[in-house]
Amino acid sequence: MNAPRDRANDPPLLLKPASVAALLQIGLRTLWRWIEDDKFPPPDLRMGPKVVRWRRATVDAWVAANAVPVEVAASAKGGQTHVG
Repeated sequence: MNAPRDRANDPPLLLKPASVAALLQIGLRTLWRWIEDDKFPPPDLRMGPKVVRWRRATVDAWVAANAVPVEVAASAKGGQTHVG
């Protein structure tokens, strides 16, 4: 029989805008701008006029589809690497 899992350390399934921005290491205003410019998916759930959430899977899928490895980014810039 399986023992019950302690889910206290599991990542949240639903993310607030500030949590999404923090995961992407961008400002909150940049997040909303990316959404307006169709660079990032809109919230998955609207739970009120000012309450929105993203599914963690949505954010993870966007990162996987849009992240560029540092080596590829460096070769596109002529070999210069700048992280940070």
